[in-house]
Amino acid sequence: MSIMEELVAYASEAGAQVAETSGGNSMTWNGGFYSHHLWNVDDEWFYGYGERGRERVPTMWSPHDQLVYKWAASRIAIDARAALELPPIVLPEAIETLGAEWKLVQRTALTGSLSLEGEQIPITLRTVFPRCRTLVEFSHLIRLPYDEVLASYRAPDGSPRLGSFLEAYS
Repeated sequence: MSIMEELVAYASEAGAQVAETSGGNSMTWNGGFYSHHLWNVDDEWFYGYGERGRERVPTMWSPHDQLVYKWAASRIAIDARAALELPPIVLPEAIETLGAEWKLVQRTALTGSLSLEGEQIPITLRTVFPRCRTLVEFSHLIRLPYDEVLASYRAPDGSPRLGSFLEAYS
């Protein structure tokens, strides 16, 4: 099973309606009012969202599929875990949680990337500077193996890697 198929299976198992789209798949839990999209065009991988009657909007893209899949898993898991009545996994988003080895790279007014120990990470992620919430969140996933990221979002307790970010229901 390909990585995209694994991620789509996770969404489907959590009750998502899944549809094939141009170059990929869309997943929704509310009849398409809001959908997650994962697709590939010309060797570039994309994750984004769409609202009914609107075009999909890419929020992350990269030539490296596993980087995009990690981010997609974290976004899809928000709806999947809620549908499965599992507590959310909330990645730190405060800039103060960004390790000293990371640097934020602003590409445009609404996009950025990360640099790790001087090496630019080949991603573009929609974010808002100077807070950069999404880049900070992604910094907590980027060095983890994709299979452990997905396994953690699937596991009720967030194991093996994301259990420390499990948020108790209030």
